Amino acid sequence: MQERVYGVDFSGGKQAGKKIWIAQAVPYRRGIVVEDCAPATDFLGCAADRDETLAALRRFIAGAESAAFGCDFPFSLPREIIAAESWAEFVAGFAARYGTESEFRERCLATAVDTVGRKELRRQTDVEARAPFCPYNLRIYKQTYFGIRDVLGPLVADNAVNIPPLHYSEDDAPWVMEVCPASTLKASGLYGSYKDARGSVDARESILLALKDAGRVTFGNGDVRQRVLEDRQGDALDSVIAADATFRAIADPERIVQAHRFPYYLEACIFI
Repeated sequence: MQERVYGVDFSGGKQAGKKIWIAQAVPYRRGIVVEDCAPATDFLGCAADRDETLAALRRFIAGAESAAFGCDFPFSLPREIIAAESWAEFVAGFAARYGTESEFRERCLATAVDTVGRKELRRQTDVEARAPFCPYNLRIYKQTYFGIRDVLGPLVADNAVNIPPLHYSEDDAPWVMEVCPASTLKASGLYGSYKDARGSVDARESILLALKDAGRVTFGNGDVRQRVLEDRQGDALDSVIAADATFRAIADPERIVQAHRFPYYLEACIFI
């Protein structure tokens, strides 16, 4: 099993470094011990600018030894929109096919209407995991676009990572897995408001206590736990939940084996 687990709460915003939070944890018994949790600007020591942040994230992932990363953005699209024989082909042509994030969303919408007669299509994994949005929904299309174009695409081109069930490199290369904190919380019976004005420290505290009681998440440092509680946007907590979902996947190889079938090897699989 990997010696380090990272949860990445992703953002495609222009100042992505301030919104992306990264949680670092180590496996312990049936769960993880969170060692650190911080915005990408602090964790990676980079500028907040999106291009610089995503370049720093790529370098960090590629250089991580014996590590698994859970990234909170869609790794693929519904098969009706992909227009490729394989995920590798889809990723290799992604940047050329979609010149900007706006073009990406517009073409996805148009293709969905032309092929199925509906604007927003969901992948099978979106339905099964009860993900809040389709990959090109207005709320997350930038995450999908920049996550695939600027993180997954270059890593796959360099054959630097394993991405179950989509792409495999060397056995000792870092693992990168699609996760969705909202889906993980729904599956755990913990989903509710904990962000912005709708949520509170108490709501985030309740989630952390429930995860601790289940033996899934503890903290090696009280200051880190407090930082997670005090982040009103909930991005810090989402990164911790992403790390939890990643550990749960790598601790149960059968969950990964089950993802190696159609349509997951084309549309990707959310590990919850």
